[in-house]
Amino acid sequence: PELSANIVDMVHSISAQLALPSGVLQAEALRKIDARRSQQTEPIPVSTYECILRWRAYDSYKSNADRERVYDCLKQLTEKGSTNGAIWAAFAFFEFLDWTKKTDLKDMTGLTSALTAANRAIQLDPTYAPGHEYLASILMARGDLDSALQSYTRAVTLNPSSPDLRVLLGWNRILRGDWENGVKDVQRGIAISPNPPGWFRIPLALAAFRDGNYKAAFSQADLMMVNGDERGIPLALAAAIQLNNDVAVDQYR
Repeated sequence: PELSANIVDMVHSISAQLALPSGVLQAEALRKIDARRSQQTEPIPVSTYECILRWRAYDSYKSNADRERVYDCLKQLTEKGSTNGAIWAAFAFFEFLDWTKKTDLKDMTGLTSALTAANRAIQLDPTYAPGHEYLASILMARGDLDSALQSYTRAVTLNPSSPDLRVLLGWNRILRGDWENGVKDVQRGIAISPNPPGWFRIPLALAAFRDGNYKAAFSQADLMMVNGDERGIPLALAAAIQLNNDVAVDQYR
């Protein structure tokens, strides 16, 4: 039974490396598109397929070098009345990300635009899980936690193997005061992720602080930093202060 479970885990990991937005298949597809473009003397219009690939690559790495190119193709396709739900969902989340960078978050113009695009995405493709996920994130930012919970739950139902969705669902439950079930959701997300990103561990670190388990909080913060997420530094410092670990305090201060 243990061998069988290990083989299943291995197949899941290989599948993720191949097919995830940051995986081999999509990277190879983009490489071929770029090679074809480099051989053309005339500009080639960006197809829906190429735009979705570029969005997924940007969403994985948030490279500023690709940002303008991705936004331009999404905006062009939505202005032309694209009937592809994935395009509208990506545009919605891009608008949402732009809004989060504004200095005046009381200006809801960008958030309203993102909400409209997310609803359009769901109308076009009700079974596309990222559309529900992005809508939930926008609703969370607006403070509508109950509606966001419904959207996250719908997204998880459509895509139960997504680690990110499990963690986001857990975040929502924690913010609504349901720490027990929220932490369980986060732990499920980490368990099914081949390589959990650092932000998955933030709610676990906070839960450990809440329970007064500063060793566990320090451990979660340390795992975040190992993963390259610098948000683990203040969490590690806070835990080190509680543990009277002067060496760690000096290191992280």
